[in-house]
Amino acid sequence: MHDPDPLAAAGLRAVFSGATGIEVVTSAAGIESVVEPAAPTRRQVAIVSVSNRADTSMVVIERLASAGTAVLTLTLDEDDDLLLATLESGASGNRTKSANPDELIRAVRGLADGRPALSDRQSRLLLDQWVLGRRSPGHIEARRAAARLSAREREVVRAVTRGLTNSQIATELHCAPTTVKAHLAAVFTRLGVTNRVALAILGLRAGLLDDEGTDDDDD
Repeated sequence: MHDPDPLAAAGLRAVFSGATGIEVVTSAAGIESVVEPAAPTRRQVAIVSVSNRADTSMVVIERLASAGTAVLTLTLDEDDDLLLATLESGASGNRTKSANPDELIRAVRGLADGRPALSDRQSRLLLDQWVLGRRSPGHIEARRAAARLSAREREVVRAVTRGLTNSQIATELHCAPTTVKAHLAAVFTRLGVTNRVALAILGLRAGLLDDEGTDDDDD
């Protein structure tokens, strides 16, 4: 956990220290301390306070996401530009500092289970950005990237874009959850993304929801 305000950092530690099934590995006011992974054998979730797009926290988010750590950002308010910047840096969710403790705990548990922690409003924002920018270079590149995937891999990416969990995807595609994980690992490597939110953004940009039902069955 990182927050430059010692009082806020202490409050976060108090919230999560009492949560069942959550272990606070480290809490730091200095952002450098957050970069080092603490327990690679378990799914890690980092909580990073971000104040603006020029914040050094953006670099840390990229490093954490690249190392496989899910990142939940904390912001003072609902800043759409800042939210998009953190997601592009690799964050998997966001909450404002006014969120109640139970909401923060649910967000962390969801991230630990591989689910993004975005509100309905934030999800709609991502969809709106997709609609507005479909002809942008980023969307064209996303469509090219998606074209390199097999039909089954596109089905998995499409399901992630719809917000399904691995178990739900396995049920829908009539395969084992381990098969879904294998497809996702291959897709992450091939597309150069580090988490489900980044993959969902790519899926939206590539227009995979528009193409639903058009892929032939191909494992």
